Amino acid sequence: MKKKSNTIFLIILALIIIVLPLSGCKKAKDNVNEEIAEGITEKYLEGITGGNADLDIEEGKWPRDMPAKVPKFQKGKIDSSSSITVSGTTQLSVLITGVKEKDYNSYVEALIKAGFSQVMTSQFNGMISGSYMAGQNNISLTLNTANDELIIGFTGNQ
Repeated sequence: MKKKSNTIFLIILALIIIVLPLSGCKKAKDNVNEEIAEGITEKYLEGITGGNADLDIEEGKWPRDMPAKVPKFQKGKIDSSSSITVSGTTQLSVLITGVKEKDYNSYVEALIKAGFSQVMTSQFNGMISGSYMAGQNNISLTLNTANDELIIGFTGNQ
């Protein structure tokens, strides 16, 4: 069962990575394309998981589905965010530009103050990553120091 949920997680993550960049284009036409992409992705996920799926992609906004316990990142500029809920488990992703290493470190401190425990950290070739847990909720952070982009990922139950 653990292997199946890891496979499903990787499929969902891949779909988010594919669909998320599509959300940052021209407004009217792209909003229609975004809705179509969201609908197709939802149906695909429902087919492979056997549960209900709800996908939401937004430009420039902190995900409205992010649990209140997760501190909002206050630095940089939110480029895009996505939210997908499948069978009661929510996965959120936020892409933030203009983030410096000191901003990343301050956010890690805010997560720990909010009750998250550090699970792992790594640093390699200008990439800084960390994983933080609070109960069944997981936050992953990946900072690309070469282009000052941070990806915040959340997986858990709301």
